[in-house]
Amino acid sequence: MANETTDGPPRSDDRARLVDQAVAALPIAVEIRAADGARLYANPAADAAADPKRRRETVSRGGRAALIETAVFWLGADSYSVSAAVDIDDERRLQDELFQRAYFDPLTKLPSRVFFEEAAARSLGGAPGQARFAVAAIGFDQFDSVNEFYGRSVGDALLAEAARRVGESIGGDDVAARFGGDQFAVLIAEPANRRRRWRGSSGCWLACATPATSPASRSCFPRPPGSRCPRPMTSPPPG
Repeated sequence: MANETTDGPPRSDDRARLVDQAVAALPIAVEIRAADGARLYANPAADAAADPKRRRETVSRGGRAALIETAVFWLGADSYSVSAAVDIDDERRLQDELFQRAYFDPLTKLPSRVFFEEAAARSLGGAPGQARFAVAAIGFDQFDSVNEFYGRSVGDALLAEAARRVGESIGGDDVAARFGGDQFAVLIAEPANRRRRWRGSSGCWLACATPATSPASRSCFPRPPGSRCPRPMTSPPPG
């Protein structure tokens, strides 16, 4: 938008100069080529390296994501700003989909093994001796029997229910992930003492030990005898 002046609207020749300067100042490349491919015009951004400091923001326009880049330029004694908007909604949706596929399990919606391993690596990446975390592993013995007897859809429902319970039992800084099959793991972040580790691991076990009911068969699954989270004790360990 132009600054306030007392000269009124710009004349046609002034407007042409304004448009020329605006196109030249655009942070997005503009090229005009002939039918044979010969370049007839290019603004400076067409040949310049991208400036990481230039002003840009992502906004929602009509329910779609758009990237807006803005530059300021001068024409005479007046300053102006010119903006260019690019629809990036499809790219943003694709990025989100690829991220979900790479880092989250589609059945349980929990983080995947890759996400978990990267979180553990970050926890180990601090100063020597400063890493503070514990890992709880959870599995279900004879889970294949559930699929064989009740069907795979019921087995999937059991895994989704187990994932929900584990996710609800952990702290805000902890990470629960599905490693594959009936294998889950929990990264208990910064367990300051044994009491914190006890609460985290026992909470996981209790969440998985309660029988689950299948809406399809109305049958109760037995408690998972192979749960590899430590069985809860009557009292937490000292420390």
